Amino acid sequence: DEYRDTREEWWMVEIYFTQDVPETKQIIVWAKDRMNGETFDTLTIKYKGGDIDPGVIVYNPSKTYGSVSVGGDIYKTIEIGQQTWLARNLMLVPPAGTYQETYFTQYNCTFGFVYDWQAAMSLTSVPGFQMPSKQDWQVLINNAGGTYGGGALKETGFNHWWIPNAGDTNSTGFTAIPGGDGWPTTIISLGYYWTSTEQGPDSAWAVKLTFDQSKVEFILLPKNRFASVRLI
Repeated sequence: DEYRDTREEWWMVEIYFTQDVPETKQIIVWAKDRMNGETFDTLTIKYKGGDIDPGVIVYNPSKTYGSVSVGGDIYKTIEIGQQTWLARNLMLVPPAGTYQETYFTQYNCTFGFVYDWQAAMSLTSVPGFQMPSKQDWQVLINNAGGTYGGGALKETGFNHWWIPNAGDTNSTGFTAIPGGDGWPTTIISLGYYWTSTEQGPDSAWAVKLTFDQSKVEFILLPKNRFASVRLI
């Protein structure tokens, strides 16, 4: 539903499920100030059931996680095969490029920031960790079960992923959380994650996960698009 006042300075949109089933608990509300460019001033989540909490990351309790200090925060790490990954989307202000905080600003610490490729490549301040290449991601995908191993990478449940969060097992412990691509409508439905691998001067490879498929795939993005960052 959309409401516009007569001056069209503000508008509000609610996206929600209407079926009365236990899993139906997610409601997104945002407001956009037309007098302030394209800035979304308010974006919150409301709940029907009360047991969805985007402030909580659901890790795999059967896995043993390490930890590392990142920008004053403690991030969990996870060993998958011969690789060690950050088990959380990065939330650091980059020294170069452009980044964007989540529209759910109170939940930045779980969704993380999204970055253009230049900004992602400038995030070198975590000792021992770096931007993963396309090959690094391919090794992870193979360890997760291949093209349809996305569910083995995704956080389980609906704290961050939109219903139905297809195939979610998080059996790897990677705990992939969506961050969208810079638009509020994608924040809980889509996860893009940059690789360091370029394809010409204007594009680079990213990894794509979605709420409605267990598939994980590579996608070429313009370098000025936004995506999340996981370091290796």
